[in-house]
Amino acid sequence: MLAREGNELMSSAQILDYIEYRAFLRDYLKAQQISQRQLCLEASINTSYFSKVMADKAELSEVQLFAIAKYLKLNDWQVEYLLLMGTLSRTAMTTMYQYTYQKLNQIRATQQNLLQSLRGIEQDAIALEAYYEQAVTARVHIALTIPRYAVQPEQLRLDLGLSREVFQLQIQKLIGLGLVRKHKNQLMVVKATVHLDQKHPASERNHKNWRVETLAHLHRGGSSDDDYHFSALFSCDRESCLKINRRIKACLVEIQNIVSEAQSCDQVYHLGIDLYQ
Repeated sequence: MLAREGNELMSSAQILDYIEYRAFLRDYLKAQQISQRQLCLEASINTSYFSKVMADKAELSEVQLFAIAKYLKLNDWQVEYLLLMGTLSRTAMTTMYQYTYQKLNQIRATQQNLLQSLRGIEQDAIALEAYYEQAVTARVHIALTIPRYAVQPEQLRLDLGLSREVFQLQIQKLIGLGLVRKHKNQLMVVKATVHLDQKHPASERNHKNWRVETLAHLHRGGSSDDDYHFSALFSCDRESCLKINRRIKACLVEIQNIVSEAQSCDQVYHLGIDLYQ
């Protein structure tokens, strides 16, 4: 019997990085060097049945997932998250799927806010270059956090006005980067944030891409009542400029908290801020 103290699995397999319980369990067992037989013994699950589950030919019940959660020593919110992943995998009802998907995103957002840090993924330089090469990659990625698009990717393609070829290329890129996975003909966001350091070479390209997107939006016209555009030119001393810089950064933290606390996700919004001499 393998003895564990506390919640050590979180150091090697972060549950919030997953939205499909099979992937979470598979990575956890590998990281902790626990056999499926050992897990089944501790959770009172038939080993043959568990093998079918991991091959996506059967589902774990809520009771079985709860037993696994207790063996893994998950805390309360982690237990709820694992059970919701099970519900998401089992349900065939679209409205139930969307509700559960939304609940998973809410738990993830809440925990991110409590940790006061972005749970961004750490990609190598090549992966970051690939992600930030085109603005459309991030647009597709974030749009898939909206339940209706996760269930109906074709509707997202139509709303973005992308050809099937371009859309499929973006989906394959996101899957290859480990940000999105396919599940029952649906696209689920596995990791919702990609951290890019300001000093990274791709940062400048990312800023340029989104400024081009903003110009294209303005040229198209048809702004909604939700849109807000502001431009100003002013003179002041350097100390005042630094104060403005700090105030903008504080405002961005507040905005991040507002986004994290959003009750649902139904639209993608772009925010761009520039302060320069």
